[in-house]
Amino acid sequence: MIRQLIQDHYDGFAKLGHEMGGYKAVLEKGRTFKRAAPSRNIPAQYTKQKQCFYNAAHVVMLNRDLTYVEGFYCRTTTPIPMPHAWTVNAAGSIVDPTADVCDHAYMGILVPDVWQWLATSEYYGLFDCTSFIESLGFPPCQWRT
Repeated sequence: MIRQLIQDHYDGFAKLGHEMGGYKAVLEKGRTFKRAAPSRNIPAQYTKQKQCFYNAAHVVMLNRDLTYVEGFYCRTTTPIPMPHAWTVNAAGSIVDPTADVCDHAYMGILVPDVWQWLATSEYYGLFDCTSFIESLGFPPCQWRT
C-alpha cells in the first residue's frame, strides 16, 4: 500500500516538472517496516510532535543499538505519505519516538552513519541534504516554477 502511495506522489510531482530525489530513493532503495507496539523508554524531550527528524537523530545518539531511518509513513485512516524519520532496533522493529500510535505504514532507508551526514548538513532531514541524496545515486530535489 505505502509503496504505491509514494509512487503516485512521485509521479504527480514529475508531471509538474519537479525532481523529487528523496521519493525516488525510497522507492528504489527503501524497504517497508512494521511496528508492533508503541515505543517506550524514550526521554520526553525527544518525543515532541512535528520534530521527527530531530527526535530520531537524538534517540540514535543516546542508544547506539538503534539505527536511524528516513522515509515516509502514512496512517491507515489518512493514506497520504508524509516525510518522516524513526529508528529501528537490531531485529528491525520500529522504535518511533514521535508517533505514538501503531496504525502507520512505514517505508524508508536505513542510515547507519546518520551523524556523518548531519554534521555536514544544515537540516535534520536528510532528503534536503544534497550530498546525501547524491550519494545514493539520485538527483537532489528541484522545484520547477
